[in-house]
Amino acid sequence: MMLGSQERHWKTSELDTVRIDPPGLFDSWSVLGVSQWFWQYQRRNLILFERGERRYVYVPARRALTWAVADGVVPPGAVEERARERAEHTGSAEQMRLDHLRGCALDSAPFEAGWAALVQRARGEAPPQPGDIDLATLVHRDLWRAAGAARLEVLAGAFGVLDILAVFEGLGSHEFTLPRVLFGGEAEQLIEERLGGRTPGHVRDELQRGAPAARWSDGPRRLAAVVDRRHALDGCVGGHEAELALVRLELSTSGWAYDREVLWADAEEGEPMS
Repeated sequence: MMLGSQERHWKTSELDTVRIDPPGLFDSWSVLGVSQWFWQYQRRNLILFERGERRYVYVPARRALTWAVADGVVPPGAVEERARERAEHTGSAEQMRLDHLRGCALDSAPFEAGWAALVQRARGEAPPQPGDIDLATLVHRDLWRAAGAARLEVLAGAFGVLDILAVFEGLGSHEFTLPRVLFGGEAEQLIEERLGGRTPGHVRDELQRGAPAARWSDGPRRLAAVVDRRHALDGCVGGHEAELALVRLELSTSGWAYDREVLWADAEEGEPMS
């Protein structure tokens, strides 16, 4: 698999490829995670959308700097720019919305200069090219089908994949692991355990209105769930990050949007490995 200049920068181990989407969720499309150990304790990752010979690399605009840094050299102002972008997209309430999935044809970046141009296009800093695409349109029909499925595991898989795309940063061995997804009363119970009290009113209302069992017609639909994330930190012993978020999926005949609101978070640095 060709990954352009990015593959040449990662020579510390072999590439690992995993399937992110549960089989059967997306019609003929596969969402793949490509990962490689960089130096000793750090993973660098890419997400690919693939169908047959067609491959698109998913590069969220606010995460692109992660991949634009070559050989660990941080360009001037990169740290400040990443902080600004994060603030613009998440806000003080730790909310975000995902309604477009920027993608560029992988074969448009076979060399270093091509990769830099791909990242610029994904960030909206350069004119689009014929191979660029909004990947959100590729999965719209499949999300609509999942919303109408009778099986909760299908809908949970859809929420899990969208959450990976929403929080993806391109770093860490945990990024391709689907989170736990809970609905209705089970979700409320977990919230109460984490918050040490009753579920906030607006959260309870969202979970009740957006329950998968709620009746709906062929018109727009709004589904709600809770995503429970916890992962160990690379490069340390005992370190972890955990997060509980209220997530909503709005579906219409013209598109979709995924909203994410963090309700609870916890982190432990751990002891760095030598």
